[in-house]
Amino acid sequence: MSKMDASKVSEEFLRFELQQAYDTIRHQATLLAQGVGFLIALDALLVGYGVAQGKGILLILASAIPLAMLFVIRLALSHAAPLALVALRAELTLRRGTDGLVATYLKTRLAGLYREIEKVSVSDDPIVRVEKLNRRLLRRAWRGRSGKVLIAVFFTQAAAPVAAMTLFKMKLF
Repeated sequence: MSKMDASKVSEEFLRFELQQAYDTIRHQATLLAQGVGFLIALDALLVGYGVAQGKGILLILASAIPLAMLFVIRLALSHAAPLALVALRAELTLRRGTDGLVATYLKTRLAGLYREIEKVSVSDDPIVRVEKLNRRLLRRAWRGRSGKVLIAVFFTQAAAPVAAMTLFKMKLF
């Protein structure tokens, strides 16, 4: 096999890898939207039924839903991050340094993830790179805007049953 043929095969492999990364990231985003949508519906159901039946335990259960949302978001990001890493590397190789779809999307919509990907060394073993990236993302998930909002919602919902049982004489069970 000549050097020209090897580069063509390598380029085709990178294109295939990039397409697979696109498809998998799209699938991950769909799963994230479905998971968070389910949790929002469950939260509304528990709060509504708890208030209607006058049972504080349902409000207490509902207060755990924002933490579950944070877990689902973190899980989806931890699965999407390695894919984004592979897609970004393949895209930069194929496009010879110019920004493509993945780089543009990461820079504009997921700037924090893009910064974390840039910090991970290319020379590391792929598994070490993913582990470093996931550790960084876990820290960012708690400190980020969505993490802070979901934690604030958790504390607000956790205080609601106490207030309801005190002010409105709602029963726990």
